[in-house]
Amino acid sequence: MCNYFYNHDKAYSLLKWIDNVMNELKHYVEEIYIPNLEEDTDEHGFPYFKLYSKRYNQIVKYEVFVFFGNINTLNKEILLLYNKFIFLKKDVLLTEKYKTCYWGIMEGTLLTGSVCIELINRLFDEFWVGSQFVKETINKYNIQSIVIPNGINHNIFKSNQSLLNHQVCKILCVATDVPRKNLDLLINCFKKVNHIYLILKTNTDRFKNVQSNIITIEYDIPDEKMAELINQCHFAINVSISEGFGLPLCEAIACGKMIIAPYYGGIKTFADTNHVIPIPYEITDYSTRFHDFFGEGICLKEDDVIQSVLNAYKLYQLQKLPSITLNPIFFWENIVRSVVI
Repeated sequence: MCNYFYNHDKAYSLLKWIDNVMNELKHYVEEIYIPNLEEDTDEHGFPYFKLYSKRYNQIVKYEVFVFFGNINTLNKEILLLYNKFIFLKKDVLLTEKYKTCYWGIMEGTLLTGSVCIELINRLFDEFWVGSQFVKETINKYNIQSIVIPNGINHNIFKSNQSLLNHQVCKILCVATDVPRKNLDLLINCFKKVNHIYLILKTNTDRFKNVQSNIITIEYDIPDEKMAELINQCHFAINVSISEGFGLPLCEAIACGKMIIAPYYGGIKTFADTNHVIPIPYEITDYSTRFHDFFGEGICLKEDDVIQSVLNAYKLYQLQKLPSITLNPIFFWENIVRSVVI
């Protein structure tokens, strides 16, 4: 269950993550129960659970409880609530000890003071993190973790060169409109390179009609359409201050696209240097200036972003777009197989 279950409209990326995991797990697990987010919680604040999948062909021996979310939300209140859920759903007829796992991501380099490290280490048998970047951060807090990355559905996110039109160079950015994503910087850069198109998939219309080479898509689209959109563009770009993983860039690489980004943070987990047209950066301590990450992040200069975009444009002009592929370890079916076998 996701630790934003009480406000799941704000946790689209986490819910997508869970859906992908559940879809693969059902091939290995006899019964899967998940909180029913379509119903309000009961009078005690507990969610109603529903049977997600059942195979009817195996003997159930033990239970595994998996919680998903942002590590910086793990305060005492939510951890004790998790503990209640475990005992609420624990099957006393099973003889094997149940296991509890947390699968988390975070941005930045600091845990907030509200995170209860003592309860984390007591409650979870295994603590999984989405990238090496996150692991290095929480190692400082004596939280023992295993890197189990986020991933992509390789049946959907794959290269399709037939969708690519070479009349104009198109660069895709997929990012929500929050300060950490640096979209104002990105827009200002593309105002100055108006011969290159920016396709911005976001959740706001405030950049609509800014300039003719900046096209905004502010509505939700399914993964199949997202894969088509990626394949219609020549590159993907990210100028975020910090990324714990960077799933849109991972999806772009899976579609054979080079990425324009600072080679920093979570993207190093899945992106090799030959996947990246790098943007120079400096490390900056942002303290508590952002709501969704804490600690150090990167500072980008507009001229550096523009130069990296122009470097990509040169490849487009020369028709020297390299053929790149994503390591199959980041396919969801392989990630799930690695944790159940």
